[in-house]
Parts: sequence; structure tokens; C-alpha cells
Amino acid sequence: MAQTERLEVEVTGQQASALKELASRRHVSVAELLQEEIAHLIGPSESASAAERWRKALSALGKFKSGCRDLAVRHDDYLAADSEP
Repeated sequence: MAQTERLEVEVTGQQASALKELASRRHVSVAELLQEEIAHLIGPSESASAAERWRKALSALGKFKSGCRDLAVRHDDYLAADSEP
């Protein structure tokens, strides 16, 4: 687990109430809610190396099946057909 650092943030009463309500609905603490949203805002971890990101992306290859044997060649045709009204 990454080392944490205490940070003080001021919010309005309305923002505090909204955060508490949202955290309650998600069954997490306000701190955990904020940590998740900050991680989402910042994006991939700075500590994650390019090699690690490539490994993670490549691990998804071949995991899903479209049922189309020619999808790599005709992907534009399939996309256009799905976009028609």
C-alpha cells in the first residue's frame, strides 16, 4: 500500500453533506470516497511503469469473443451497420 499523507481541505456545508450522503450510499468513508475520486482524476498511478501498463493492456488481448471471424478486417462495416437507425 502506498504511503499516505494527511491533507486538509475545506468544503462548504452543502458539499460536506453531499459527500457524507454519497459515501453512506456507497458504504465507504468520506476519506475513501475522496481517495477514489482523486485517483480517478489523476489517472494511472505515476508509480506504474510503462512496462507494467503494457503488460496489463496486453493481458486483455484474446479475453473476449465477438463471434465475428473477420472483425479485424471489417470493423468499420460492423460499426456502420450498428450505427444505422
